[in-house]
Amino acid sequence: MKVIVLEPLSSWTAPLRSDTLWELLLVAIRHVHGEQKAQEVAHAARRGEPPFVVSSAMPFVRRSGAQAGRTYLLPAPLLPPQQSPGDTLAEAEEYHRKQTASFLPLRLWCQKAGVNVQFQHASESEGVAVDLDRHFVRVETVHVSLDRMRLKALERPTADGDMRGQLYTCAETFAANAGLWFIVEGEMELLQPALRFLEHVGFGTDATVGKGHFRVEESGEIAFFAKKPTHVVTLSLYVPGNEELQLLAKNPSNMWYELEFRQGRQSPHFGPVRGYQKQPIACYREGSVFPLGERYKPVWGKASVVGKGSDHDVLHAGFGLMVPIQLSE
Repeated sequence: MKVIVLEPLSSWTAPLRSDTLWELLLVAIRHVHGEQKAQEVAHAARRGEPPFVVSSAMPFVRRSGAQAGRTYLLPAPLLPPQQSPGDTLAEAEEYHRKQTASFLPLRLWCQKAGVNVQFQHASESEGVAVDLDRHFVRVETVHVSLDRMRLKALERPTADGDMRGQLYTCAETFAANAGLWFIVEGEMELLQPALRFLEHVGFGTDATVGKGHFRVEESGEIAFFAKKPTHVVTLSLYVPGNEELQLLAKNPSNMWYELEFRQGRQSPHFGPVRGYQKQPIACYREGSVFPLGERYKPVWGKASVVGKGSDHDVLHAGFGLMVPIQLSE
């Protein structure tokens, strides 16, 4: 599994979750490899054989001083409490902070998941909790919809019949001494030109006005090892296939998860589309934990049709990048 680092050169508006990243890479593949190659990737995904799987983008924080480098964080596994909160108030507060954290530093994450990690950029300081609010700020700005024909604020009738300018908000994230990273498993020869393309044009919404620009860096390989894996944890938004649904239905008390509904807007990158929004789809969130089953599968999840284009289906990539973990009994 390859580690891709995104060093921010600007703020960004679109949260780079796994489905967004996968679909951005597919669009980039179309630009750099051609329409035929992009269609081959889409058809392979429909068959459940995607040439690559990605995690959601996760935060990193830059360290300074004697241990200068990056502290990589992962989505905390959703597990039941497994230990005592401690005897003192300080121990109880530290326990609560670790249990409620959305993201954990790499080594702390490995301790909680019962795995070892092999990654050349890992350090001992990654066993210390990080306050992400000091490094990432989400700002909402109010905008006014414009009537470009009349060169004034757009006026539409409200519920009470008044004509008013249409206000809306746009949120963007700023990072200080921090950035994003994600994990890729699959054909890097296919993805490297696509990543260079996205480095030039930007990731996601409002790239044409300077948002979502990153310096892309390959940062080596990462591998997780569990002596006797019992479960898997997803680092992506995950939509199970039929075989996986049967496994989950047999083990309802042996999984811990959160659900999230995703509904994006359709992009015209592959030609005209029918309808403005994609159909909503339910996903398991990052950090959800599932039983391993009889054997570890190389590919989890599926691609779902969530819209129609003029001559193609619009897909949602629900492939889970799974890490085997070992939970104590």
